[in-house]
Amino acid sequence: MKRTSLLCLICCLLVCLPALSANKKKRGPEFARAGLKVGANITAFEGGREFVDRIQNALNYQAGLAIQFNLNQFISFQPELLFITKGAEVYNDGTNPTFNYIKLVLGKNIPNQITLHTAYAEMPLNLQMGLRLGNMGRLFVFGGPYLSYLISDKSTDYQELYNEIKKVVAQVSESGKEELLHEFDYGLGFGAGLESGAIQLTAKYDYGYSEFKQQLSRWTRQDVNIFSGLKNRNMSVSLVWFF
Repeated sequence: MKRTSLLCLICCLLVCLPALSANKKKRGPEFARAGLKVGANITAFEGGREFVDRIQNALNYQAGLAIQFNLNQFISFQPELLFITKGAEVYNDGTNPTFNYIKLVLGKNIPNQITLHTAYAEMPLNLQMGLRLGNMGRLFVFGGPYLSYLISDKSTDYQELYNEIKKVVAQVSESGKEELLHEFDYGLGFGAGLESGAIQLTAKYDYGYSEFKQQLSRWTRQDVNIFSGLKNRNMSVSLVWFF
């Protein structure tokens, strides 16, 4: 289902590209253009319950499509459709009762460090404001909301344990589903960029507002999701090539 939704989003954007090309001819060469985007992310989490003692940032990546609409000489609107990976390392001292409860249910130990990796289909909607520097290009700042749809989540170092925790959550939670994270993430991003000809270079910070899902046990009313309360934080450097 998640893969089907992602493919539908990509197909919709690809169908729009010919229309943009035709519109570009009608409204002038500077009105609208599409491009390919690639970038690197430094991702972390923030928040969490008391059993999260420390979080280590991780390097991830993003790739996708961008469409730029130049509304006037100073303002542009740039929606994007990206495949983006996030994740970080979560550390705990193992003293929280939640871990003892899960250890009892699983019958196995939980390591003090677990790496969580996620992949999203993400749609940022950025409004850019800047000054054109003649033939040198354009310097701008930008900001706007983003919406992400979770495609996959896994633990690269303890995948078997991660799957077992999912099963425990499904057994004892109100929902009965093997979900540790919300399917949707949303937040705000802001940054700055430099554009010259067909090349655009940006640096951005994304502040996620959606907490990772809290699952309460129907037996003990205890939160059995060790990732509950965490929120995505993401810094990225990206390059767009317009065509």
